[in-house]
Amino acid sequence: MRPAESPASDILIIGAGIAGLACAITLRQQGIRPALYDKALVTSARGVGFVLMDNGLAVMDRIGLGDAVRDLGRLAFRATRLDVNGRVLVDKPIPEHLCLRRSALLKLLLRQVPEDWIQREHRCKGISQNGSTPRLDLDRGQAHHSDVIVGADGINSRVRKSLFPQAELRAPRVGELLGIAEAPGLAGRLDRRLLKITDPDGGLAVGMAAISATEVLWYVQYASEQVRLAGSSPAERFATVRRLLGKFPELVKELMDQTDHSKCFLAGTTDLEPLPSLIQDRVALIGDAAHTMLTLTSQGANTALEDGHILALHLSSKPVADALHAYNTERHEVTTRHILNGRKLEADFFARQIHDIAPPVLAGRRCWTEETNVFSDDQVNLEVLRKRAFNYRWASLPEDMIALTAADPDFKGAPAISQALKDYVDAGPFSYGPPEGLPEFRESCARVCVERYGHRGVDPSRILVTDSVASGMFVTARWALSPGDEVIIFDPVDYLFHRSVEAAGAIPVMVRVDATTGIFDIDAIRAAITPRTRMIGLCNPHNPLGRVMDRVTLLAIGELAIQHDLWLMSDEIWCDIVYPSHQHIATASLPDEIAARTISLYGFSKSFGLAGLRVGFAVAPDDATFKGLFEASHAATTAYGCSTLSQVAAKAAYDDCWPWVDAFVGHLNTLRDYAVERLNKMEGVRCRSPEGTYLLFPDVSAFGRPSMEIWQHLMDKARVAVVPGTAAFFGPGAEGHLRIAFPTSRSILSEGLDRIEYGLGLL
Repeated sequence: MRPAESPASDILIIGAGIAGLACAITLRQQGIRPALYDKALVTSARGVGFVLMDNGLAVMDRIGLGDAVRDLGRLAFRATRLDVNGRVLVDKPIPEHLCLRRSALLKLLLRQVPEDWIQREHRCKGISQNGSTPRLDLDRGQAHHSDVIVGADGINSRVRKSLFPQAELRAPRVGELLGIAEAPGLAGRLDRRLLKITDPDGGLAVGMAAISATEVLWYVQYASEQVRLAGSSPAERFATVRRLLGKFPELVKELMDQTDHSKCFLAGTTDLEPLPSLIQDRVALIGDAAHTMLTLTSQGANTALEDGHILALHLSSKPVADALHAYNTERHEVTTRHILNGRKLEADFFARQIHDIAPPVLAGRRCWTEETNVFSDDQVNLEVLRKRAFNYRWASLPEDMIALTAADPDFKGAPAISQALKDYVDAGPFSYGPPEGLPEFRESCARVCVERYGHRGVDPSRILVTDSVASGMFVTARWALSPGDEVIIFDPVDYLFHRSVEAAGAIPVMVRVDATTGIFDIDAIRAAITPRTRMIGLCNPHNPLGRVMDRVTLLAIGELAIQHDLWLMSDEIWCDIVYPSHQHIATASLPDEIAARTISLYGFSKSFGLAGLRVGFAVAPDDATFKGLFEASHAATTAYGCSTLSQVAAKAAYDDCWPWVDAFVGHLNTLRDYAVERLNKMEGVRCRSPEGTYLLFPDVSAFGRPSMEIWQHLMDKARVAVVPGTAAFFGPGAEGHLRIAFPTSRSILSEGLDRIEYGLGLL
């Protein structure tokens, strides 16, 4: 027996499903060999498929299987909910979700565990205690003692029954039938989205998501008290479900027509009150054994992965008692919250849904495939822009010039913003607001950070309202840095990173990013870190490269921050301008150790066109950081701070104007494709398609002239203004490039590209 203060050396895992395998894989990576016992001869592949959400995918990334699992399914980046008439109730971006077959995930996990670690056809009979070690009794009469026993034996867990005999499973009010359709046309139309259609009278819904280029995973959720499917044959179940869906849109009939009913699966979901604890003595419960998740939460496989991984990390690094206590402290509250959320979702499922769920701003939209386009050529008012749009734009230039320069839209903002300002002005008076920001605006910011950007939790009291993201950068640098400190920033990147660091007396250390590929070199970042390094500055999506940083890159940078005790200043002002097949991942949505050292900055100029109102906010990871940022902002003196009018406008943007942003991104996507194609056809020009932002960064080095000279030439000879790729704007790595902004109309962009082509042809 190992000394009591040592981590466990002998671990038994009961169950070789998702939770048990996640635990075993993590233990193996920590140099520990557990023993697994499973009741089946072959690990069960029942269950058809599911969605791995951001928390489940984060575990797969941590155990080195992120890329492999993403190859097995299809990513979704958007959630859309309709009623049976095709009316849009919800349409929003979501953190990265992966739709895949359950069997594919299990096979991937099983390949990481040597087969001789798993003892098959051994069913747990019960758990008992014998002195300081628990004993596993098997139904064949064997008994095994161990330092720790992990119950991962599913919904009907015998380990749980041994620990908590009073815990009873209940039949849920919502049943679910799942299937997979061979439907390539529909898989393409889903376009990386999770689609759900609900009956406005409650009690019936159908959801679908593509799991490959040709296959669609679907589920039907129904009121189990009214609809009896258990005991029916597959054909009878399928026929019953089809009758239920008679009034649903035609695409549901199309889905059913392309489904093999014999391969449908009736989910065996149950309901269980939260247990008083996930541990007892030296026994721990994980996955469905610890908590059954109602199907409406979509958390079953995801929490199973988290449980197994987190428990294994604690067991490999702490004495047994400390490890189990840490696991229970970390997971009990989280899983209880998921269970209670499932109960709320269940109640909502039976409620009439249109008036409760549909944001009023969406009332005019009737079909989820419909484009809402208010960005036609006649919507750009050049007369107004030539009076108001400064900062290298229309009002700063002669009237015969085309401006493709500074990055804010040429279009009038969403009507709800103007109405909110009008209402506030009409009500009066114009009083001082609180220095931290209006409480109702900070609450909106916190909600959006969680619901849209994937932060794991944001307290409004840790939101500091600033008069722009630029101001937030200067405040962050002023608080976090001392003279002589070093900050790693990328080359090229927007000049505000340099300016904010230097204003704090610190030294920017530039790490080159390949402007052709947009690849961030983790080894180069690591090599640039010195004992004086205090921070890494992130611009994601990246200005000017248009690169959206992937999870692997962000995790690698986050790990460097942890290893070297660095802050991450994450400028995410472009996060809503991301194009199909790409996804913005908020730095603060990453694992807690990374989020705890991240200061996130958000603004309203790029997405909502509120540059002139100068409003943004910083998200602090804890109270102490917020206090430091607030003091560094000098807002309490009333000498600095953000206008209340600006906050009113920004609150309206966050509360009511996401459909406008989504339509704007659709317009930009069309312009992006058009402009990239045009530029790449110009002799001497190479242009990479941006993944996010409305910025192009074409390489014009083939002309053999400095960027500043080419910029001046285009101004003088072609009467078109862009931004030169100079060190002053972006760093030395920008040389040989031009930055072109395209948040404008198709006709203005076309005219601007015509002039660029003409001007370059004169070189």
